Amino acid sequence: MSSRGPASTGDTRNVPPDPVNHEKFAASLLPTPSGAELLCPQEVAERLGLCRATIYNLCKRGKLPHIRVGSSVRLALADVIAALRISRR
Repeated sequence: MSSRGPASTGDTRNVPPDPVNHEKFAASLLPTPSGAELLCPQEVAERLGLCRATIYNLCKRGKLPHIRVGSSVRLALADVIAALRISRR
């Protein structure tokens, strides 16, 4: 029987078994403007006092700059604030 890839020995030295902040695990690897922290739509919605669905809708319509990580959406707070300032004009 042949297998694809290395045999599973249970040794995962390169990947922690449970990342300290698993919700932002991939976000810490992505480049962001001036090292800004990436937030999930729920966090942005809470900070702006909006519904999470509104944030997703604004992303879908191209009104809020965002990054996709797989099926997840991440937003830089500085980009969100800048986009809201532009939309007020």
